[in-house]
Amino acid sequence: MDFKFEHSLSKHIPFYLVPDPDNGHSVSSWIASTYAFTDAISFCEISTAEMMTVWEMMVSEPHSLGNSAIFCHALGIESGPCGFLTVLPMVEEGAQYVSVVHALRRCGNRSGVHSFIGDTQPPRLPTIKLEPKNGLETYLRPSYKSYCDSDRVNTFYDSQPEDTLLPNEGPRIKRRFGSLIFIPSVWVPAFTEPLLPIQARKRVMELCHMMPESSQHLFQDIMHWITAACTEQGGDGPNSRASILTIPWRNVPIERQFLLWAEGELVKLYPMNNHV
Repeated sequence: MDFKFEHSLSKHIPFYLVPDPDNGHSVSSWIASTYAFTDAISFCEISTAEMMTVWEMMVSEPHSLGNSAIFCHALGIESGPCGFLTVLPMVEEGAQYVSVVHALRRCGNRSGVHSFIGDTQPPRLPTIKLEPKNGLETYLRPSYKSYCDSDRVNTFYDSQPEDTLLPNEGPRIKRRFGSLIFIPSVWVPAFTEPLLPIQARKRVMELCHMMPESSQHLFQDIMHWITAACTEQGGDGPNSRASILTIPWRNVPIERQFLLWAEGELVKLYPMNNHV
């Protein structure tokens, strides 16, 4: 089904986009300063401009190359965030969570790309994960996903706990998008704390509804992505209860040189003395 948005721009933006000043100079506060913390018009303008840029990247590339331009764009950013929503792997059969990657970085001669996930106060580090063994571009590249549609998701959570996912059975829809989905940089503070997929979906819907009607088509892939995140993989495998959008992020070794590199990258990305 197609999502129908209603433009509801108000004088105020949602509470979760306004960082708590008692938390100090966090990544969220750096980002919030770009839209003056409470300016909804600036927030929507930045969101639309960034999505238009990404849309142009996607349509300018052959499908066989996937989202490689976005990947290179994220790696090339020298200051500020480049946001992607991700479904984190399950931990000991517990609930699964959606979080936000706000930076992708290569560490010197080390192989692989590292992701910075969640909020923190530089130079204190956020969660850092290494890309999967088969590379991150595999998950950025659009592919067809079969999942329960919006109506089934809404009906399911009317009677089921929020920490469960929909069974991968019955009528489903099929759409093409990546397992890692780009979001505007100013949306990052909404997802720096891990959320259950249905909780993240409510925030995505609220943010999409803020956008002007003329630009809402730019955000539809994000809506489809977060709806798909609520469907489990199914089958008999070890990850059958995990979301179909789960990315097998790898842990990084805790070594002094690596930590010093990561601290330096974080400070370069978010020069706090210049923004808050």
